[in-house]
Amino acid sequence: MLKAIIIDDESNQRENLRMILEGHCSGIEVVAEGKSALEGAGLILKHSPDVIFLDVEMPGGSGLDLLQSLEKVDAKVILVTAHANHMQEAFKVNVFDYIIKPIDIEEIIGTVDRVVSSTEILKTDSLKVALPSSNGLIFVNKEDILFIKAQGSYSEVQFKSGKSLLISKNLKFFESIITDKAFLRIHRSCIINLFHVAEFSKSDGGLVILSNGMEFPVGKDQRDVLLSALEGF
Repeated sequence: MLKAIIIDDESNQRENLRMILEGHCSGIEVVAEGKSALEGAGLILKHSPDVIFLDVEMPGGSGLDLLQSLEKVDAKVILVTAHANHMQEAFKVNVFDYIIKPIDIEEIIGTVDRVVSSTEILKTDSLKVALPSSNGLIFVNKEDILFIKAQGSYSEVQFKSGKSLLISKNLKFFESIITDKAFLRIHRSCIINLFHVAEFSKSDGGLVILSNGMEFPVGKDQRDVLLSALEGF
């Protein structure tokens, strides 16, 4: 069940949307409602929602201001607004969908179905993993991934072929969709595929050398975890 938050300054709009979600959409639950950008920010931090239904124009700050004020938003953001003129700006901050008021029930149902489906695909424990891209999803073989490294608010996924992808998600996201024991976070900024570890060196507090020759430091608190995991490979 996906957790959803509704943020809209108009109480009748919040109630209408909640009734549609509760009466017509499966796989989603409204856990909180907010009437301003400031209140919404607090609710997002408190509940860590999977989906945010967000109005744009609200007193005291817009929905877009709210998104830009947060360091990272892992939820699917669906803008629900009476104004179409923010669409270009909205998709620059990676919103999942843009719905124009008055709300159409079928449009909400279709959007929620896509959110639920995409989340289920991303969490599938299989030989492949679906990585989000600007155009949809990219399916890759997990065994081809060498490492995933934090790059600011993005993550670099490096493959054994030498190819790499820059994904607009943080490492916590990758830990949630790749649950295989072969993947281990050895440092706050790096996840490695243990199948591609060529050598472990005790120098400099711990150093992993991968099959392509790249070296990565191991965090102090992860050294024993790493050595224990390598014993099983």
